[in-house]
Amino acid sequence: PREVLDGEREAHNRSVPHVSFYCPNYDILMNNKNSDEYNNVQYFFKLLAMCHDTIPEHSDNMIKLSASNPDDEALVAASSYFGYKFTDREDDTIILESRDNGILKIQLLETIKFTSKRKRMSVVIKENNNIRLLIKGADTSIVSRVKRGQDQLVKTTISHMEQYSREGLRCLLVGYRDLSIEEWNTWEQKYHAASTDLEQLDLLKKGLSNKIEALEEEIEKDIILIGSTAIEDKLQDGVPECIAQLVDAGINLWVLT
Repeated sequence: PREVLDGEREAHNRSVPHVSFYCPNYDILMNNKNSDEYNNVQYFFKLLAMCHDTIPEHSDNMIKLSASNPDDEALVAASSYFGYKFTDREDDTIILESRDNGILKIQLLETIKFTSKRKRMSVVIKENNNIRLLIKGADTSIVSRVKRGQDQLVKTTISHMEQYSREGLRCLLVGYRDLSIEEWNTWEQKYHAASTDLEQLDLLKKGLSNKIEALEEEIEKDIILIGSTAIEDKLQDGVPECIAQLVDAGINLWVLT
């Protein structure tokens, strides 16, 4: 349709490295800063700027992101595009540059890393004396951890993810959970003890039941769902045309990933 093609052109005109985006509804929403939805969308991108293990490399007044996977790099680049630029890590501090609020320094208390088994990652942060767990991961890993009472939100978000998946996009769910100081202190002591216990580390390495994973399950629950990300795995320039010519030449092609 004409409007889709126009949208594609507008996204291309606004594009920066790793980000090509255009949505007229988003533009309208950003002009209404007093709405709850505006605040929710802003926190969505702020969460993406904090929930990752990307390392910023500084060179010639430029920041190059060093990420363990390209999805993290794309999401951090997107958070910058939408107003929350991840600029540095200093010891246990995440430093962001907010379009509206200037430099933000958020204390990083813990990182629970992504694994192919977990299919999710979490960070625990402290900001304005509030402790919060931020999480992102596959729907199969997150939906079962969402706090009850969000059925309609989950249903709507999953329908969006299905639409994105049909377009070939890779999706993640994102959310958060607030923690009391008492709960955090108790859990952190147990987790530190388990994570430095050689016996538990050996059980984890062998894929056997262990206290480390049990404690991760314990804290990653009752999640407040915020929304879904969707990333296009872009091919290099010229690849689609090359594949088309190979097919025209009668050459069979298999892609292994």
